[in-house]
Amino acid sequence: MSLISVLFLALHVPKGHRRLPLVTPPDISSTYIFPFLFKFLSETLIVATIIRRVKFELRHVFLSSPFIL
Repeated sequence: MSLISVLFLALHVPKGHRRLPLVTPPDISSTYIFPFLFKFLSETLIVATIIRRVKFELRHVFLSSPFIL
């Protein structure tokens, strides 16, 4: 059986015969969110600082270069 036919049969079963378990989303508490958020924001800040520093250095190199294009 192909995947499409399996999905078709699964979706067209009468509601009384459908015995799917109710899946509740996991409880996302602050113990999971805050470390992830802190890590994401700190990495973003580090990358932004590196990009800003590289742009500054490149600008300094091009402005101090005697060969201005």
